[in-house]
Amino acid sequence: MLGVMSLTNKSRAIVIARQVFVGVYPGTDYSHFETDGTMVAYGAATCWRDELQSLTGARLQSPASDIVENIPEAAVTFETGARYPTDYITTNHQLNHDWFPGSVIRPHLHWWQVSANVPNWLLAYRWQKQGDVKTTAWTLLAWASNAFAWAAGALNQITGFGSITPPVGYGQVSDIVQFRVHRDVTNVSTLFAGADPEAADIDATNFDTHIEVNMLGSHQEYTK
Repeated sequence: MLGVMSLTNKSRAIVIARQVFVGVYPGTDYSHFETDGTMVAYGAATCWRDELQSLTGARLQSPASDIVENIPEAAVTFETGARYPTDYITTNHQLNHDWFPGSVIRPHLHWWQVSANVPNWLLAYRWQKQGDVKTTAWTLLAWASNAFAWAAGALNQITGFGSITPPVGYGQVSDIVQFRVHRDVTNVSTLFAGADPEAADIDATNFDTHIEVNMLGSHQEYTK
């Protein structure tokens, strides 16, 4: 219902407070302007955006230097000697205040694909809830899908690891998800069909997460 505007004899505009719904309402896909003016999106009205992390700005752990910075290419090279669990890039992603609490996040890796083969990309993550005890165990995800089909040359590829659902009782703004990006060349994790099929060293540039947003921010500093 739209707000109603009236004029007094002094020509001052007075807006009677109403809640405003834009889209299919009643239904599931709409935006809602609350009485305090806050906009909240529901269903298809929510949108996605990236939490960005350049791998050259992340930290790497590789005792035998099997993952190295490739500064001229503004990338990080995952060599054929890379091993799980000793070699990895690590990064932390804090969930911003516009995130839709409890919704899934979708991590993905940007890299240069040089053949039809896909390395054994492996992701380890653990979800840290603010105000709660530290999560110590890592959960593993093998790569799940590629955005593009390789044909020739060095392809700018985006590889996804599926969706990560917040653990039960977690999933609020300011939660931190910690990630380690591995190349599991010898399939120590046993999550792949076998050893890494790619014989070349591979460069990667970014590791990002897609998050779903439903507000411009939060009502309070740490809660929505």
